[in-house]
Amino acid sequence: MFLVQQALEILFKILVGVSLLLPLLAGSAYTVPALGPKVFFFQPIVVALAGIYALLSLVDFQKYRIRLNILSWAILLWGASLLVSTLFGVDWYRSLWSTSLRLTGVVFLLHCIAYYFLLGQVLQKEDWRWVLRVFLGGGILAILFALIFEVGFPQALYQKGEEVLRAASTLGNAAFFGGFAMALVFVAYFLLAQEKQGRWFSFALAGAVVSLFGVLASGTRGAFLGLACGLLFLCVSLAVLWKRAGKEGRKHIFGTIGFMLLPLFIFGGVSLVFVVQNAFSVADVPAVERFVGQGATATLHTRLLAWNVAFEAWKEKPLFGWGPGNFAYAFHAYYPPEILQYGEPETWFDVAHNVLLEALATQGITGLFALLGIYGAAAFLLWQGYRQKQIEPAVVGVAGAFLVAHLVFGLFLFDIPTSYISLFLVLAFMGSQIHLAKEAAQKPKRLGKKVFLAGAIVLVTTALLAGYLVPVGVDRLFAKAKDNLPDNVPQAIAWYERAERFPSPYTRSTKAYVLNQTMPVLYTLVEQGNKKDAATLFLFAEKELQELQRQEPLEVRHGLLFGHIYFAGAELFQEQEVLGKAERVWGEALLKSPERQEFQYWLALAKFRLGKFQEGFLLLEGVVSSNADIQKGWMLLLCVNRETTPFKEVQKQMKNYLERGTSSENEREIIRFLLEPECQKGVSSFPSK
Repeated sequence: MFLVQQALEILFKILVGVSLLLPLLAGSAYTVPALGPKVFFFQPIVVALAGIYALLSLVDFQKYRIRLNILSWAILLWGASLLVSTLFGVDWYRSLWSTSLRLTGVVFLLHCIAYYFLLGQVLQKEDWRWVLRVFLGGGILAILFALIFEVGFPQALYQKGEEVLRAASTLGNAAFFGGFAMALVFVAYFLLAQEKQGRWFSFALAGAVVSLFGVLASGTRGAFLGLACGLLFLCVSLAVLWKRAGKEGRKHIFGTIGFMLLPLFIFGGVSLVFVVQNAFSVADVPAVERFVGQGATATLHTRLLAWNVAFEAWKEKPLFGWGPGNFAYAFHAYYPPEILQYGEPETWFDVAHNVLLEALATQGITGLFALLGIYGAAAFLLWQGYRQKQIEPAVVGVAGAFLVAHLVFGLFLFDIPTSYISLFLVLAFMGSQIHLAKEAAQKPKRLGKKVFLAGAIVLVTTALLAGYLVPVGVDRLFAKAKDNLPDNVPQAIAWYERAERFPSPYTRSTKAYVLNQTMPVLYTLVEQGNKKDAATLFLFAEKELQELQRQEPLEVRHGLLFGHIYFAGAELFQEQEVLGKAERVWGEALLKSPERQEFQYWLALAKFRLGKFQEGFLLLEGVVSSNADIQKGWMLLLCVNRETTPFKEVQKQMKNYLERGTSSENEREIIRFLLEPECQKGVSSFPSK
């Protein structure tokens, strides 16, 4: 039986290593190439780990039994709060499975919790060093891929021009990449403090330096601030521990200070050489430019507006919130109209970009306390382990610094699958330090009658793994539908319908993602005069969107898309009745998000096309009077007036409008807009898409 136990442990550790390399996994065969494969394969790996753990427990229960500490209880409490908030939320299905663009639903988070417990019970002290080495090694590859192949070294350090180049690598987003690189810095610091052999010390040192360049190349302010706060906490914690440490402890802390400064000196020296040689200012560095550039203030303003929405939404549902993953619904209901001045892409927040306010809005006060409880319990565990001489000072400092950095990063952004995996990996490492001095393991026993139970575990695990692979195949079919959509509409619909035949909990959100691609394609087909494909796509999209609206009645984005489908369909079929349907769905969407100007603009244009000029004027004038600083409302109103009244009257109205509070910048924008061909042609051609 000892050989069986040893084989199971080896297989367990191999799967853990594979899970740590998932950040490298990305592929265009998925609807969301950067996130999809990571989640789709992480969850079955956790199931396989659970199956192996169950078998190990049959062999030696005493060695592998679950040991609960204050951190474990805090994580369980957080998991319970997720389930309760899901039960009382506005859309339990989205809470459980999230959307295809996030994939951080409650089901995924429960897998992360299981990951924490599984790693903490099986991995031994000597295993953890290898685990962190593998994690750092995979991270180095991801960062080097970005620095060398994606943005080109040394352009990752700087770039002159209007737009700073930001690395994203296999994470698919510069902000996600920055948070990942930030986490790797502290993993490298821990290994630097622990490694005794020269080659592994050099490996950790290289990992720390490369990770620092990764943070810089990402240009992510949240990662930059998180790193700075984490390093500051590390300095303060080492100073506090210095006073309490004895002679040997102070030697260890002194060495920790050395390993902390060495990669910083190397990083700073290399960066300085590049800057000086190329005569660039510090402001040209991506991370720095993102703090001082013109976009910094605008981004901060949009974040503040989103945070205020989170607070207002919490007041409506204070105890359990709107449900995990349902922040988009809260944002629709409490949409701040002034956010449009920063551009239409900034008007669609589906996360609060602040993990604490996100928890407050989606899980209520209970969820916020549960989340803070994890950080509080982790801090208590580290301090307790240090006082009981179970955790070394370097571990206390680096692990605490990681938690501080992760929390600060979350105050400006949000967690994604890879950040959750790294967080629960570190939490499992911290929790295991307390009980690694386990009771003497029992001699492995023969399974005897338990062999049938072992067989049942194998069968159940195998069946679950087969079930987990189904969503992978379904997502790949939807990806084929999306890829075929622009060039081969019938083939795209065929792939879509084939994907619908197989059960997958992600189907609803994936369908919404694919259907979102139909709008520009339909407009293009209408412009090209391809009536056959346009009619096919119109009828298909109409049918699918009706079902989607029934499933997610609070999601106003479906209404926006639905209206555009009818708007394009009206041009295709030349039927006022179809245009009337666009008016209806935009009006219904406006009732769910009353302050959203985009719906008001399109609804007004639909009314003008239908000859309801007075209703359209009143709608646009209402937008302008309530949001005088938003330029688009003035532009639309003036363009419409140019078509329906003499131009001298338009000039008179423009003067009156400007006197009612619009700025000189708005005046210049309006004048330029009036000279645009789209405005001169009138409402019939503005906007066409």
